[in-house]
Amino acid sequence: MTPIAIIENTKITPDVLGDKSCILDVRAKTADGTKIEIEVQLANEYNMIKRLLYYWSREFVVNLNSGDNYQELPKVIAIGILNFSLLTVPEFHSTYHIWEDNNKKCKLTDDLELHFIDMKKFRKLKNKDIENNPLHRWLSFLNEKESDETIKKVINMDSGIKSADEKMKDLLKDKESLIHYQKREFAITEYNNALLRREEKGIEIGEKRGIEKGIEKGRSEEKLTIAINLKKQGFTPETISKATGIPINEIEDL
Repeated sequence: MTPIAIIENTKITPDVLGDKSCILDVRAKTADGTKIEIEVQLANEYNMIKRLLYYWSREFVVNLNSGDNYQELPKVIAIGILNFSLLTVPEFHSTYHIWEDNNKKCKLTDDLELHFIDMKKFRKLKNKDIENNPLHRWLSFLNEKESDETIKKVINMDSGIKSADEKMKDLLKDKESLIHYQKREFAITEYNNALLRREEKGIEIGEKRGIEKGIEKGRSEEKLTIAINLKKQGFTPETISKATGIPINEIEDL
């Protein structure tokens, strides 16, 4: 596996605490100069595709100064690890490049690469191959619903995961980091509860509107029946309109 160095990762600050949909933003660089932008996203804010494209484009041009050679622009890989289903493809891992529309074998450039990883689909995957598949190992490690036994297993079999686990434990030994972490966990819980309350309120409002719409429809049908009966009894359209509120031209068409 290609060695990767972390350039920057988001610290748990009040700003990060405020963005409860995103829990991690990491920038990394491989030995060959390829840049990697990773974001772990908890909730669907309906902007993830453009958001990931923005991160990719920002990283692509950030170090290019006026007069620099365009050949110096690096390959950038943007990765979104999502706790929700965004795409309709059945696979949990989708990769995108720029291709010629009529010839999918003709790739314009390898410099643009987008990855979407759907944790919901990964959790449903029946045959996870943690023995041979590094991605399966990492996603199992990141999966908060994974069993302790599996977590221990992937930590012991993968030096990169073991290193990440040790750094996480060191981070939580720091009192300030632990406080921020606990605040973050509380903020995420509050966010999820707020979403649930909004969904329940939406259902309640929808039911109320449905009832109101049904009553309104019933009233309209009742007025129509009255208008038809009045017309049969020889009342003028003007009189019927005053009695029911139905426009004269509609009464004439009855």
